[in-house]
Amino acid sequence: MSMSHQERILKTMRGEPVDRIPIGSPISRSILPPRDPNQKTIWDDDPNYQAVLPLAEEHCDGFARGGGIGFDRGNLQIPRRYMKGESERKGNRVISTIRIDTPKGELRRVAEKEDGIQTTWVTEPLIKDKADVEKILSVPYEFEEPNYQAFFEDRERLGDRGVMEVGVSVPLVSISHMFHFDEFLLWCAAEHDTIKLLMDTLFERIYDRLERVLKEGVGPSFWLGGSEQATPPMMSPDLYDELSIGYDRQLFDLIHKYDGIVHVHCHGKVNGILDKLVGRFPRPRRAAAAGRHHDGGGEEAGGWEDRPHGQHRVLRPRVRHARADRQKGPRRHHPRRQEAHAPLPQRHTHHAHHRPVSRQRHPIHRVGAEVRANGGGGAEVGCGA
Repeated sequence: MSMSHQERILKTMRGEPVDRIPIGSPISRSILPPRDPNQKTIWDDDPNYQAVLPLAEEHCDGFARGGGIGFDRGNLQIPRRYMKGESERKGNRVISTIRIDTPKGELRRVAEKEDGIQTTWVTEPLIKDKADVEKILSVPYEFEEPNYQAFFEDRERLGDRGVMEVGVSVPLVSISHMFHFDEFLLWCAAEHDTIKLLMDTLFERIYDRLERVLKEGVGPSFWLGGSEQATPPMMSPDLYDELSIGYDRQLFDLIHKYDGIVHVHCHGKVNGILDKLVGRFPRPRRAAAAGRHHDGGGEEAGGWEDRPHGQHRVLRPRVRHARADRQKGPRRHHPRRQEAHAPLPQRHTHHAHHRPVSRQRHPIHRVGAEVRANGGGGAEVGCGA
C-alpha cells in the first residue's frame, strides 16, 4: 500500500515497515507552499532546475522548516531589542550590518551577499578580541517567546507532504559564527577557558528554549547542525569530544525525552567521528547507519539517498567506522542494489563495508538511517525517538 511522504519518513526513522525507502531531493526546494505566491528562489528561472523540479515533487520525500521557532545562531541568543540592523547596496552586493548596544559598549557584525549567489561573506565578525567577549556577556538574557501560532499554521499547511522540522544550531556552530573561523580555531586552543565560558552560557539558553518548545508540542523533527566545526582536520579528537559531543548529547536526550526525532547534520571527513556521532543516540537499533566513501575524501550520512526514482537502494545498517581505504585509492561505487541485513545489536555497531551485499531479501524496516557520499562531504544521521 502506498504511503504519504510524511508517513514514509516517520516510519523509516522509527524503524517501522515502509512501502519504500524515502528519497531525498537532488535539488534545493521547499515542500512547504510559500505564504507569498510571488516568492521566488535564485533557481526558479533556471531551465535545468525547472526540468528536474516536477520529478522531485512527484517522487522525493523531505522535511520542511516552519516559521516562528527561531534559534539565533550568531548572537548568543541575546534579546533582539538590543540589536539593530541596516543594509545598503553597492553594485551587485548587499552589505548588512548588525549593531548590538551592550552595557559595555557597541558590537558590530558586517556581512555581504552577492546577487544570484547563496553564500554570505562575513567581512567583520562580532567578536574580535576579549573585550568583545565581555561586551556580549554583559547583555542580560531574557527568554523571547516563539511565535507558536505561525509554526502550527505552517504544519497544518504542509499536511502529509513531508515532516515539519525545527532547525537548532548547537553551541559549537553558534559560537564559531561570532568569530572569523580561523580565529575561532586558534581561540579553542589558546583561549580555551573563554570559549568554554561562551559555550556554557549559550548551551543553557539553547537548552531552555528547546525544552519550552518541546513542551508546546513543536516538532516532530529537530535538525541539529554544527559539529563540522570540530571534525578532522579542524580539531583534535579530544576537542571534538569536549566541544561537540559533550553538549550535543544533552540536547539529543532532551528531544528523545519528548518523543522527538533527532536529525544531525555534519560536513567534513566524518569517517573519523562517525562511530561517536552514531554512539550519541540512546537507541542504537534506531540509529543504524552505513557508509560509502567518495573521491572528495568526505562522507555524508542520512536517512535516505539522492537517487533517481526507481533506483533507490538500501545500504547495510552496520557501522563502526565509515573509513576510506586511502592506501588502495578511491573505490568505485557499484550500481547494483544493496539491501539491509540484520539490525544492530544493542549498544554495539559494526564496520561498514563498501562492496555490494547479498541479494537475499530482508525486511527494510530494519534500516533506521544511512550514510551517503557526496562531492562536498558531509553527514546526515537520523534517529527516531
